[in-house]
Amino acid sequence: MIRSKSFFSILSVVCALHVTLSQSPSSSLLSSHPDFNRFQVPNVLASNASAASSTESTPTLKVGIMSQFWAQGVQEQTSAAQDADPSFTRHWNRNLMLRRLRVLVGGSLSPQTSYFFESDAVSIGAIDSDGKKNVKVAMFVQDAQIQHVFRPEISLVAGLQLVGITRNGLQSAASLMALNFGTYQYYAAERLDNIAGRDLGLSLRGFLLDERLEYRTGLYSGKNFNQYSPYRWTTRLNYNFKDREKGFFYTGTFLGKSELLTVGGGLDLQGSYRAAAIDGFAELPAGSIGSVTASIAYTHLDGGGTDQAITPMTRLIPKQSIFFLEAGYFFKEWKIQPYFKYEKQTVDATVLAQVGATSGTLALRNSLLSGDRVGFGINFFLQGHGASAKLLYERVNRHRAALDPTRVESAGNSEVTLQIQYFCF
Repeated sequence: MIRSKSFFSILSVVCALHVTLSQSPSSSLLSSHPDFNRFQVPNVLASNASAASSTESTPTLKVGIMSQFWAQGVQEQTSAAQDADPSFTRHWNRNLMLRRLRVLVGGSLSPQTSYFFESDAVSIGAIDSDGKKNVKVAMFVQDAQIQHVFRPEISLVAGLQLVGITRNGLQSAASLMALNFGTYQYYAAERLDNIAGRDLGLSLRGFLLDERLEYRTGLYSGKNFNQYSPYRWTTRLNYNFKDREKGFFYTGTFLGKSELLTVGGGLDLQGSYRAAAIDGFAELPAGSIGSVTASIAYTHLDGGGTDQAITPMTRLIPKQSIFFLEAGYFFKEWKIQPYFKYEKQTVDATVLAQVGATSGTLALRNSLLSGDRVGFGINFFLQGHGASAKLLYERVNRHRAALDPTRVESAGNSEVTLQIQYFCF
């Protein structure tokens, strides 16, 4: 634990390092990070092939930082009894915080071998549920991986790495279109002891069919109940119909600098837990003034087991489906991007133990655990993803117990968030 003043002194050193080292040649893993090379997002991000064909052999190092400041107001969630009480006053919780503060380090060890390290400190200055402000900075290791490219068709990635089966869950926080990831995109990851969607393991990645088809498959630590817990396995395929996308971290919006049309899908397995997903992404010119960006995904998850044979995963992840959609239009002259997003989580467990229900309360429990979110936002990109401001309004809809506890009713609350981002890598 270090205090904020000391940490910002470290950041000043990091910025100095960035200026000093920014002339170093890029590596395959490093240059695949969105907005590499002075915030620009090229049509074809650096690929395994470019790394393998490079003649540069001197090890390289590049250091960067990312900061996301949030000013947020969240309307408190209320009970049916509170809403029925005429003397009750509903409040807005307010927060001024650094939502993410990251230090990034990357480079190459050889023409075929690259590395990437990232640390993060989250919610600095946020108000806790007890009303106290978090005034200390606790950094943790978020990414620590090394990649070796054997040929364009196959590379090996080892270490603490981003794992997922949907595009939104595999994006970089620095280049999202919306202000944040989908709320439910890391639902399973949080319960599988991931670190911000990252897991420890070995994965293979490569490009086939004229480098239009990307595959990712790997074994990871996953959720450990004891020393004999099974490994977690994920696999994903992603096909590019237009420009080829080679980045390890997907990009949420290219700001009109690329034309993409992709479809992907994946599987995530550990023990009795199963998940499958399908997604699509498009960024295409629309008229002479800008481009449209859209992303859609559907995921089905199930912790498995039965009421007669409960497994360690049964109570962790109830059977459910998650729908995700976001779409926006980028006005290239004005550098603004209004957008819309919608997410829905539908829990439909049939195993009583998954939701702690009886046969008589199963439908009630499923409903109480389900909900959706709808949002409208606008982005202003001062210097691409390197310097931007984003404003988002969201309505959070949920189910709650009615005054009659045997019934459920709909309720909702609002959230308004302003984000100011600085990204230098």
